Amino acid sequence: MKKIVGFAALVFFLMAGCFTAFAQKERSEYQIYYVDFWIDESNGEAVVEWDPTEASTSYKVELLRSRTKQGHETAVMEKRCGHSTTRMNVTDVIALNGTGYYRAVITPVKEVLSFSISDTMHVDEYLLDRVRNYNGSQNYGWVLNGDGTWSYIRPNGTQAMNCWELVDGKWYRFNGQGIMLTGWHWVMDRDGVFRCYYMHKNGDCQMGGVTPDGYTVDANGAWTVNGVVQVK
Repeated sequence: MKKIVGFAALVFFLMAGCFTAFAQKERSEYQIYYVDFWIDESNGEAVVEWDPTEASTSYKVELLRSRTKQGHETAVMEKRCGHSTTRMNVTDVIALNGTGYYRAVITPVKEVLSFSISDTMHVDEYLLDRVRNYNGSQNYGWVLNGDGTWSYIRPNGTQAMNCWELVDGKWYRFNGQGIMLTGWHWVMDRDGVFRCYYMHKNGDCQMGGVTPDGYTVDANGAWTVNGVVQVK
C-alpha cells in the first residue's frame, strides 16, 4: 500500500513539474523584459520603447501619471499597436498633461499577466518646456496655441473643430475655432438637444460619477439631477 501511495505521489509530482514548466514556457513567450521611457532633451521628443515578445501578439500601451512621487496614478493614455511596433512617440500626451511623475506600462494582449512597467520619470518644468517645443517630424497631435489654449490635429492633417474627439481613450470637446474646452459647457448633441458636460483642466470629459465641484454626470458625461439628465 505504501508503494502504491508513493508511486502515485511521484507521478503527481512529475506531472505538476511538467505543468509548471509548460506554464513558465507559455508565459516566457509573451514576457516583455524591459520597458524604457525617456525624453530626448536635444529635440523634446518623449518616447516609450520596449522589447518584442517571442510569440506574436498586439500590445496595450499605457502612460500613468501622478502629481507627486508617491501620489495616486491615473492613466493619461491608452493605445493599442501591432506586434511589429515596439516604439511610440508620446510627446503630445506629456505636453497636454504637464509636469508630474510618469510610468509606461506595456501589456501583451494575449497574456495580460505578463505586463511590464518602466522606471518612473519626473517631468519637471525644464523637460516640459523641451517637450512643448518639440521640433520632430510629427505634424499632428496636440498643439499649444499662443494664448495658452489647446487644439488637436488629427493624423490625416485635419483639425478637430466643433466636435467631440476621442484621443487616447478619452473624450474632448472643441469649439468652432478648434479650441479645446474646459469646465462646464452646454453642448448640442446629434439629436438637437443641449446637454451640459464637464471637461477637466486637461480637457477630458468626466464620464460618470461626481465632478470636482460636486455635480453628478451619467456614463456619457451629461449632467444629471436625481438621475435625470438635464436638457435645454
